[in-house]
Amino acid sequence: MAITFTHAIENNLLLVSTSGFDGSVEDVAKYGMGVLGLCLESGCLGILCDERSLEYRVGILDLHELAEYAAEVVPRTLAVAIVPNAAGIEDAMFYENVAVNRGIQVKAFTDVDEARHWLEMRTRAAG
Repeated sequence: MAITFTHAIENNLLLVSTSGFDGSVEDVAKYGMGVLGLCLESGCLGILCDERSLEYRVGILDLHELAEYAAEVVPRTLAVAIVPNAAGIEDAMFYENVAVNRGIQVKAFTDVDEARHWLEMRTRAAG
């Protein structure tokens, strides 16, 4: 099973719950563009990606490429919080580092409530 996700909109946040596994860079890019499209269409200012049920399989070079791609398409005003499972936190933090260095507001968390609080603070300031 590739990446699948469900979503809900609460206030100005897009809440995404993801499962499956990222089998390729293309899978991750398709997932990311789908989420970004929903966010832009709904006018949300932040995205919370609950990826605790997603297995990360792409390599470190792929993560670097994905973060560079995200820097080209993600609006700088958009805040993104990622909550991976315990096995994926180092990969998520690497992605965060590369993306932040390219101007994106993204942060990896181990706790969904902390991620939501961070997003609410960011989007409150933007909205």
